[in-house]
Amino acid sequence: MQLALTVPLFVVIYRRRAWAGHLFSAFVIAGDTLLNLYIVDKYKLRAGPLAEENWYLFAYMFQKPWTKFGSLIVGIAAAWLYVELLNYRKLEYDDLRAQFYPKLNWCVKCKPLHHLLFLGGAVVVLTNLLIGHSAIASPYSWSLG
Repeated sequence: MQLALTVPLFVVIYRRRAWAGHLFSAFVIAGDTLLNLYIVDKYKLRAGPLAEENWYLFAYMFQKPWTKFGSLIVGIAAAWLYVELLNYRKLEYDDLRAQFYPKLNWCVKCKPLHHLLFLGGAVVVLTNLLIGHSAIASPYSWSLG
């Protein structure tokens, strides 16, 4: 099954009604997350993808198309947001931007939001860099409890 064949379905939903696309995206991401949690629980996966004993992690979570729909939806939502941002930037005057895109205009103008997003991104990057070390160094030390 090719994931690329499903992209037009998601794009049609976004083009018809953006709120329906967002709702559908939320359901797909929630379903994908629950499926991944089920796979982790079923095969008792403890460590990250660099641990040697987690063959099922690759076989059922990274290679199967039905566990990749969440990533696909995030990419489509990001593309939709990028197109909206391009349309926002095409408008020449600030009053037109505020009139047609009020939420996006607020996000662009709000300095505390910029600082919060920067700090949140830095925390996510540092967490992802450091969280897997103990799992890879000693995978059996993680409890299943």
